[in-house]
Amino acid sequence: MFDFIPYLISANYTQHRRKFQPNHAFEKRITKSYELVYFLDDSNCKMILDNKEYKIVGDTIVFRKPDQHNQSFMPYESILLCFTFQPLKKESNDDNGKKDLQSIIMDRIITDPFVDNIKTIYNKPNQGNYRRIFEDIYKESLLNRQYSSYYFSSKLMEILYGLYHENNSNLYTNDEQVTDEDLLVILSYIHSNLNNCFTVKIMSKELSISERSIYKLFKEHLGTTPVQYINECKLNYSKRLLLNSNISVHKIAIMSGYDNSTYYITLFKKRYGITPLQYRNKRAET
Repeated sequence: MFDFIPYLISANYTQHRRKFQPNHAFEKRITKSYELVYFLDDSNCKMILDNKEYKIVGDTIVFRKPDQHNQSFMPYESILLCFTFQPLKKESNDDNGKKDLQSIIMDRIITDPFVDNIKTIYNKPNQGNYRRIFEDIYKESLLNRQYSSYYFSSKLMEILYGLYHENNSNLYTNDEQVTDEDLLVILSYIHSNLNNCFTVKIMSKELSISERSIYKLFKEHLGTTPVQYINECKLNYSKRLLLNSNISVHKIAIMSGYDNSTYYITLFKKRYGITPLQYRNKRAET
C-alpha cells in the first residue's frame, strides 16, 4: 500500500518566450522538491537533468525528484507543480505541531516502488487529459480556498497514477482491495461535483467503493463523516455565490447541489447562525 500522499507547495505558469531569446540557457539549479512540469503546445526546447539531455516538445510531461541537477533552455511555456509527500497517518511534529517547509521537503525524499516506477519524460502521454488537470490545479492555487489542499492532493495523485499506469498496466486489478488512496479519489469526485445533487450511495456506486469503506476512510483520516464534509464544501461554495452574484437563494441552492432550497437554508443557518440572505446582506453592509 502506498503510504504517502502528494502535498502541493506551489503552482506556477511560466511564459518566458516574450522575455528571452531562443536557446537562452537558464541557470543550473538543484531541485528542492518533487516537480511535475507540463510543457505547452509551442514548447520546443531541451532540458539537462543529471547530465542527461532531453528533447522537449509540446504536450510533454517531466517528472523531477529532489536533489536532481536541472537546467532548461528556451523556448518553452509550461505549468510547474512543486510538491512533496506527506504520510497518510498523522505523525508527531515539534511542540507547536508545525514544521518549516524545508524540513517537510527533506523528510519527504522517499523510496517507494510507485514513485520509482514513474519515468522522467512522457512525450504526448496517451492516458488522461493531463493538460486540463495541470491547468485546474494552477487556477485553484490562485484562489487559496478552504479544503484546496485535499483537491490538490487528489489531482496530483490522479496525474501520478496516470503516468505510472502508462508503463505499468497491472496497476489496477479486479481483486484490488480498498486502500487509503481511495480517499483521494473520493475527494476528487466531491470537489468535481459540488454543483450536483448526489448522495454517499450514488458516489459509492459510481466509484465502485463501498459505503462502509467511504465512512471508514473519512472517520480515520478527516475525523468527520462524508455527509458532513460534502455539506461543508457545498455551503462554502454557496457562500461564494452569495457574495459574488445577485442570484436568488433558491437558484443558489440548486447550483450548490441541493434540490430543496428549504433544506439548504436550514443547513446554512445551522452551520453559520444566519440565513443565506442575511449572510449576503451582512457582508454587503461591511
